[in-house]
Formats: sequence, C-alpha cells, structure tokens
Amino acid sequence: MVAATPSAPSTKRKRAPELPLTPVSMSPTPSEEKQRVPSSSDRRPHPAKRAKTTPTKKASNTPPAKTPKRKRAASAVPPRLVGASDAGNGTRSPSARSRSTTEFGSLEDIIPRECSTTHDGWFTDIISAETVVKKLMHSYKSYFKNPDDPTDKSFEPHPINFPFVELEYPNTNARERFPLLVPKDEDHYSPVKEVKKSLFTIIETYLSPSQAALFGTPPGQLRPSDFTPPKSDSLVSSSPGRSKSRPSSRSVSPVPPSNDLLRTLVWANNQRDGPLFVSTFQKISELLRAIKKGEYDEDGFRVDADTDDQMGDRPQLRPTSDPNPMRKLFQSWKGVSPVIWKTIVDETYQRAVGPNIPLLRKYQAWSSEAYGELETDFVSDIVHYVGLTPSSNFFDMGSGVGTVVLQAALQAGCTASGIEKSPNPAAIAKDHLPQFQKRCRMWGVEPGDLELLEGDFTDDHRVMEKMKNADLVLCNNYAFTEPLNQALLHHFLDMKEGAVVISLRSFVPPDFRLTDRTINSPAAILRVEERSFRAGSVSWMPRAGVYFINTIDRSLLTAYLNEVNAETPNAGTVRRSRTPRSRR
Repeated sequence: MVAATPSAPSTKRKRAPELPLTPVSMSPTPSEEKQRVPSSSDRRPHPAKRAKTTPTKKASNTPPAKTPKRKRAASAVPPRLVGASDAGNGTRSPSARSRSTTEFGSLEDIIPRECSTTHDGWFTDIISAETVVKKLMHSYKSYFKNPDDPTDKSFEPHPINFPFVELEYPNTNARERFPLLVPKDEDHYSPVKEVKKSLFTIIETYLSPSQAALFGTPPGQLRPSDFTPPKSDSLVSSSPGRSKSRPSSRSVSPVPPSNDLLRTLVWANNQRDGPLFVSTFQKISELLRAIKKGEYDEDGFRVDADTDDQMGDRPQLRPTSDPNPMRKLFQSWKGVSPVIWKTIVDETYQRAVGPNIPLLRKYQAWSSEAYGELETDFVSDIVHYVGLTPSSNFFDMGSGVGTVVLQAALQAGCTASGIEKSPNPAAIAKDHLPQFQKRCRMWGVEPGDLELLEGDFTDDHRVMEKMKNADLVLCNNYAFTEPLNQALLHHFLDMKEGAVVISLRSFVPPDFRLTDRTINSPAAILRVEERSFRAGSVSWMPRAGVYFINTIDRSLLTAYLNEVNAETPNAGTVRRSRTPRSRR
C-alpha cells in the first residue's frame, strides 16, 4: 500500500524505458510500442493508465548507470528457494548466500509445469468486453464509418444496436463479442485494440505455421508500410471451395495465398472502413471455427469426411472426440507463455476491475491504506528471481484486488493467496478471482490454487498459517508507518528457513548489529539484499528505485549464540552486514 493521488480513470499504460534488474551487467530493455499488459501488487488507480501518485516521503532513488550487456548462461533457471536440505542447522549453500552474483532467468522464460485445462470454454456469466462497454456506453464514440454511405449510422454508439464482431477463443465453445467503439478518452479501455491484439495472439500461438498462413500475412510482419489497399482478389471469401493442388487423393481446399485476411483487416482498421472490417473479421472467425471443428489439418489443407484416404482407401472419418487442434496443442504445453498469461491478466483486469475504479479511490490519503501498484514485469522478475514453481506457496500481505496473486498462480502454477483489509478492493477481488479462472479456461490453461481473503493481516489467525507455509511473501510496505512495519516483523518469526519476504522498504536498519540486547529481535533472522528495479515498475514514481529481499536465515544468529556459549572474546558484538545494492 502506497500513498497515492489517483488521476482520472484510464486503461492505457505507457511503458517507461526499462533498466535492467539483475545485479550482473545487462543492457536495458527498449520500450515497447504496443500497449503493455497491466498488473499490480495490485493496487492500481485504473485498468491501464497508471495514475500519478505522491509517496509519503521523497525517494532519493535514481536510475543506476548502464553497463555492457552480459550474456546469460544457457542453463535452465536455477531455483532460488532454499529447501529443507539446505536449511538444516542454519547452514546455507554458497549459491544461496550469494544471490547478487548468481544468474537468473529472463522474465520471458516459461516456468515448466502442467498447465492445460480439462474443461471447455463455455460460460454464461462471464464479464465480456460487451458488458463493460454497455455499462459505460456514454463514454464511447464511433470509430468506423461506411465510406459508401455517409448517412449510415450503424457504426454509432447505441444502447442495443451497436456494431460488434465476435472472436473465437482457443478453447472449445469459447467466444466473445467486442463492440466496435472507442473511448472518448483515448487512455480508457479500447475493445477495438484488444480484439486485434487477442486475435493476433491466437494466430501466432495456437496454430501451426500452415494453419496460420491461411489468414495471410503473419501478425509479426504487419508493419505501417504494409497498410496499403489490398488487391481486389484478396477479398475473396475464405469459405471452403477454393483448392490448392497437393499430391494426395483427398479433397483439399485451403485459402489461396491472395486471401490476405489479416492485412485486409489492418488496412480496414486504418481506413476506418466499417463494412470491410466487419466482413473480413467474419471471414476470420469462420475460418477459426472451421479449424476448431477439425476441418483443416496441421498442414493447412481442408479435410473432407467422405473421401478416401491415400494410403489405404479408407474413409476419412470425423473423430468422435473433441477435434479442436488448438485444444490438443495447449494440452501438450509444459508451461504458460508470457504472452498468454499477460494477455489473460490484462483482459480480466479490464473487465472485472476497470469499471469499478471509482471505488478504489476511496481511501484515506497519506495513510497505510493508500493505493499503489507494482507492474507486471516487476512482479515477473521477482517470481523468476525467487524461483517460484508449482510446488511453491506465495502470499501477498495487502493484496488489493488480487492481480499479483492471480499472476503468480498463472505464471508459476504455484499455490497463491492474499489478504486485503480495505473493503472496496476486497469486494472487487471476490469477482476478480472467478472471472480470472473462467478467462484462463477460455485460453485453455489453468492457474494454481487461489484464495483471496478479506481481513487485517496484523491480527488475522489465517495469516499466521499462510506465513508458516509460505516460500515467498510480498509486502508492499512503502507507505506503512514505522509501528506497522515493526508489527509485521513478528509475523516472520515462524516462517521456514530460506523463505523470502519481498518489501519496498527494509525491515532491518542499516546499522543493525547482533548483540545481547538484539538477539530476540525478529530482525536477527533476516538477511537483507537491496536490489534495483526498472523505471516505471511502481506507480508512485516514474524513475528506477530499490526493493528489498529479506531471507529467513538463522545461521548468523546461531553462530553468534555459539560464540557466546564458547565465551569467545569477540562474542559481544557481531555486525550484521547488508548485501550491497546492485548497480548498473
């Protein structure tokens, strides 16, 4: 929780230039031109545009200097969590004690796990793009027009008769209607932008190269220079009936190369040609439905049920089980791709949280309940650095609307939970979680076990049980008062050896020393590392800053007590050292 002064509602988030997070030398990641998937720890002022916030005290953090890029090791991401074998008798392995010099995986790495869903994607109570726009219809305006009929009003906003297209999602029976309207405030949620982004993600991620080629120019190759009027033959229908020669006795009829549907769609969008955009999107949806029904094989050729097989003159029969090749694809995945989990986190937030932003502004300014957020990539860096896996337990103290908890469960497949005291964010979280689970199934994946609680983490008995089992605890304590930070320290006493607490302020003073007077302090079991985060990673300041990795490490306390018992001359004072801040 962070002191914040939210600005007007917004859904567009401009990504700030990134500085590397790792302590090794690395070049900063360049800014992306596409709209960034939002996330938070979760406390965000609006679905996509980060509200400018004012911290409780002036931060002196400045971006670290850049240094030449260092090549990463080719090995897999090493886990950062210390198991029981590492924690016995307070001993730690050298790699675990030297995190600031140990390589870790990129935030774009896939965390290995079983991730596919066994359910189809049909829901009747899903919050859709249509639901959001209809609720806020007064804040939307037309984008498309009919170039052949200036009097055509069918692309204007209307409570019922508004223009829309329907997108086929990867899972069976999963589809969604997107109104073809744009917000009057360009920073608010735009269904037109989102439907294109989701469509391109489906084509690039869930189809074979040959199946994707049926739609024309690959999305990654669509550039501004390609936004020119398509040839007339490129508008030929993509329905079965056109064929391409292939050395087989089967009847095949893929879409001809001249049917560049994606390029036509992009061109229609740029020209604001409503009829062309709708008709082209309908052809794309029909083709996606045909692929989901098994009417096209992996090579992009149409399969007819009543023709003979080439090898044995056997009928090419329809399968009796679900023929959806996209479903078969995600069932073979060993982890969720970042482009998928970021899309799901973003889509769910825009629908379940975005319309309720006014409720999130009702907090006491300059208090420990002020609203702040952590960005998606920042949270992803933490997930990789700590080494969350499907067997890990994650707990968020002050989880807001639950976005970070949902991200961790989907990205790593871990058991994730959080607790929120403020009633408005906690109420939104109750709707956010089930909507997230349903949207995951629309995309064909499942998150880890999830639980979002409402209560005060300082005196809720459920928190102590969560803390005992946690491998990673996130505490956005940037705006917490000092008494509250000290109260939280006592929650760490029962945490297991090697568990990690991520905080935005350190719980241990820089000059903390182990003495006879401090051995009973909870700070005596914390090993603190200070690390840098990229510019734009938090909502309350645009520049880079630092966060703290507090590892439960009782070895120094054990060593001190052993020295005392042995009556070592220097046993009276042992200085606690802090890992130097990593710099670029």
